[in-house]
Amino acid sequence: MTVFYAEKFRNLRKSKKVTLNAFAELTGFSRRTLWVWETGQRVPSEKKIRIIAKHLGVPLMEISDLENEFPKSETPFPKFEQYWESLVDQDIKKQDEKFLDLLYSINQFRNDLKQSTVLLQALLSSMKVMFYIKNHECKYVLANTSFLQNVSMSHKIVVLGKSDEFFFPKSEAAFNFEQDEIVIKTGKAITGNERYIPGSRKKKWGLISKLPIFDPKGKISGLIGTFIDITERKTAEDFHKLLKSNMDYISDGVAVFDCYYNECLYMNKSFGNQYDMSLDNFNKEGFERLVSILHPSDLERIKTYITSGDWPEKTEFSVILSDDEVRCFQSLHKTSVYQGKNCISIINKDITREL
Repeated sequence: MTVFYAEKFRNLRKSKKVTLNAFAELTGFSRRTLWVWETGQRVPSEKKIRIIAKHLGVPLMEISDLENEFPKSETPFPKFEQYWESLVDQDIKKQDEKFLDLLYSINQFRNDLKQSTVLLQALLSSMKVMFYIKNHECKYVLANTSFLQNVSMSHKIVVLGKSDEFFFPKSEAAFNFEQDEIVIKTGKAITGNERYIPGSRKKKWGLISKLPIFDPKGKISGLIGTFIDITERKTAEDFHKLLKSNMDYISDGVAVFDCYYNECLYMNKSFGNQYDMSLDNFNKEGFERLVSILHPSDLERIKTYITSGDWPEKTEFSVILSDDEVRCFQSLHKTSVYQGKNCISIINKDITREL
């Protein structure tokens, strides 16, 4: 919750010889409201604290725990809107032609080169990414085709001067605006937030980033927002978590090993229980743990499989656990490649009671 220094506010107002009535007229707040704030009976909102600080002519930190806003640029964006819009949505050949025109134009506007370079790099490197550019008033300057397709709008639509409510449902527009406003006010980037992409009707997951744009004087003049669609990855991750959690309810032991490093990449609870070990313990001890509990009659045969990496599709063996209990397993093996590694998947069925 925002902390408002009511006594400091009152002392500052009085030191500037401004009456409560005069300050009420200046800010548009009622005299009663100002009096309630000054006496500490209520705390004004962040927006109203900023208005008070502005009319007092003092930094925000003088009357609250809020950070001062990042200074905003007095100069508008470079006059390249017509080039931006045409560059974003043309085919490769036409993009090259437009890019040459743009380079020629940049030569003519050397004073804007620093800012233009930042914007152009973002545009040219993000053609497949949904992105937009806003000015320091949080009004849209540019949005690419991917962004407009996400909100079911034509690439021919005029974006300049539009607000978030034009593109998104009310709640999503409010959240996107709040995030952008934080970047504009603080000059600090927001990167890699995972959440639903605004305007996608909660059908697309995205990595959402907001990057501030500064003018040559170091003042903030706008921001670049990007939405990277990670729906496929997110779906795969969720499915993996679901599959992994369900695998722990299977009575058969299941494990996946890296054949080259003899490292266990995954094992379910049943597999660990069969050998009386955990994933971490196995990777500390390696296959030596398995070898140490093998029944003598199976020792040489299984050691040959381990050292050669050549496992049969099916085999049977026994182990002797710490309490001298002997368990017999039927083991199925399947080799595969996972993330560039040669792996073997093992399914162990406890057949002790069947013998």
